[in-house]
Amino acid sequence: RCCIRELGTSLEFYYIESGNNPADIATRPLTKEPFSCSDWLSGPRWFNLKEANWPMESPSSPATETYDESQEGIDATPICAPTVKTLPQRRNSIIDLSRFRHYSQALRALTRAMKTLSQWIARVNAVNNRSIALTSLQHFSPDSELTSDEMKAAEHIILHEQTNDINIEELRAKHKDKNLFYDENHLIRAHCV
Repeated sequence: RCCIRELGTSLEFYYIESGNNPADIATRPLTKEPFSCSDWLSGPRWFNLKEANWPMESPSSPATETYDESQEGIDATPICAPTVKTLPQRRNSIIDLSRFRHYSQALRALTRAMKTLSQWIARVNAVNNRSIALTSLQHFSPDSELTSDEMKAAEHIILHEQTNDINIEELRAKHKDKNLFYDENHLIRAHCV
């Protein structure tokens, strides 16, 4: 905080009520249609208004500084005792299977998400005259219907993600009776010897 003050930078925090905050949309239960038209994908509509009309307000309980003016002439040395705890590095997961009751629900959810992303990229490409191309989206068309090929592509994404941290050499050492290999989708497969 002091370093920021010394640089002459001021920070202002604002509150945006949930109804106007696009970040909150992802926490609400929405079906595919309202989500694909929501501000979560395109950004808040109120950004198009003049800044004076933005739905922001100061926080109701501003942070107070605990600065004691009576200590002003005293040389004080700030004490800092950093604690560093090394946690095992976790990868960002594209889908958390534990949040779904059935695998088929997770598969449909990922397929819809990939199709929505495909629609969004198609719109961005059209508006900005750009060509954003993601290899993981090449199997997902921007239309609204789910196809079996798209479900299969989503399943490959899930399987690849779930097996990505597995060391195939360790598996081969444990299962010498099986011929383990990566297939064309980089999934681990086995042939019994």
